[in-house]
Amino acid sequence: MIFPEQITTYIADQRFPWEYAWLEFDGLRVKEAIEIAGLSKDRPVYHARSKDLREEMMNEMMYIIQHNDASSFHLIGHLYLFLDYFTRSAAPTNITEHSKLQDFYH
Repeated sequence: MIFPEQITTYIADQRFPWEYAWLEFDGLRVKEAIEIAGLSKDRPVYHARSKDLREEMMNEMMYIIQHNDASSFHLIGHLYLFLDYFTRSAAPTNITEHSKLQDFYH
């Protein structure tokens, strides 16, 4: 993860190159999701604990990237699905206490 105002450089291995996609996101629950997933400026590397949830997260990420002309509400819905798969695939603890619908209305 690259946090706001960070400068970074990375280079693919010439023998084993990789593809990448960027997804920039922000919102009411983003800071919480990043914390739940265990990421910080000191620990910026995502490690999946669930292959299935990681794949669903990637599917949502690609959906958002490939449908950038969809309505904002549509994309926000998929962003929340992405964040859900992101936190559940990486979270070292149960996150159910953080995912109550009523929390969105406080």
